[in-house]
Amino acid sequence: MSLTREGYALADRVKEGDPVLALQVKKAAVAVPAQVAGALGAVPGATERRDHLAEARGALASLARHARSCGLPGSDELARRAELFDRSVLFELGVGEKPF
Repeated sequence: MSLTREGYALADRVKEGDPVLALQVKKAAVAVPAQVAGALGAVPGATERRDHLAEARGALASLARHARSCGLPGSDELARRAELFDRSVLFELGVGEKPF
């Protein structure tokens, strides 16, 4: 959830200069916990779990990409944390899953 809060804070800082980028950051930031929760609630190995896992990883990649493009203080750190969390999600939730 801290990534979501930080993503929203970053979006608020860029909103005036680039409202489209702010919206993209918010969408990615809120999708991360929603998709992780979906993956945790699904049966391991089920298509639904793999779909949520793929969506969570996509949202994390999107959050990192958009954060880096902001070029504001702290945005690179947010991007780095999103990438690190992506590896954790893959390790924790992707173990034993069939390839996409």
